[in-house]
Formats: sequence, structure tokens, C-alpha cells
Amino acid sequence: MLRKFFMAAAIALAAVAGNAQTTDASLESIVESANAECPINIDNSSSIDAVKLTDKAVEIHLVMPVPPAQFAMVEQNMNMMRPTLLQMFSSDPGMRDIFAKASARGLGLSLVIICKDDRQQSFAISYEASELANALK
Repeated sequence: MLRKFFMAAAIALAAVAGNAQTTDASLESIVESANAECPINIDNSSSIDAVKLTDKAVEIHLVMPVPPAQFAMVEQNMNMMRPTLLQMFSSDPGMRDIFAKASARGLGLSLVIICKDDRQQSFAISYEASELANALK
């Protein structure tokens, strides 16, 4: 199940990053363009439902088909998965552009994971601006 999560998260961010291929695009226009495409279906059961720019981060809402009873377990494993996810995301050229633009403005990245079968259950994998900047080195 965690392998599927990693793959879906990577696909999700790659889909969003596809809107960042023009390096002169503003962060606002990248987010606006990505959000206009939502929901973005990743597979038959996962999707990106929203992409937002908050005062603290670029926020991506990823709906995952994690059974509600297992959702807490997935959340508990996030600290272990965070570095690997950041490394995966930073290998994509579009995401690198988003990282650069967000971190230059002191913004981070937040991947909000939402349980498909119980949307009241959610958690965020968040990265500070400094983590994004360091991932670019």
C-alpha cells in the first residue's frame, strides 16, 4: 500500500509540475492553471482535487483510496516517508521550478492527503521553504 502511495504522490506532483514548464510563469499562474485542471485523475481511485496558494505554502490536495481503518497508520509513517518524497519530487524539472519560486518567496509545500472513503480524515505532509531550497542544491 505504501508503494502505491509513493507512486500516486509522485504522479500527482508531476501532473501539477507539468504546468510549471515555462520558467517565466509566476507561481500564481502555475497554481491557477493546475487548479483549473482539477480534479486530475491519477488512476481509477486517486485524484488531485485542488491546488492552492496560501500565505504559507503551495498546497496540493490528493485524494487517496486508503481504507479509513488504515488511514492513521499511513499518517504515522509520514515522518519516515517525508525525505524520500521530497527527493522524488525534486528530481522533476517542473517541481524544481515550483520549489525555487515558492522558496524564494518564503513559501513551503504542503501535500494534503485526504481519505477517499471518509473525507473527514486528512493529514498534511509539509515542507518548509528552507527544505525546498535545500532540495534544489
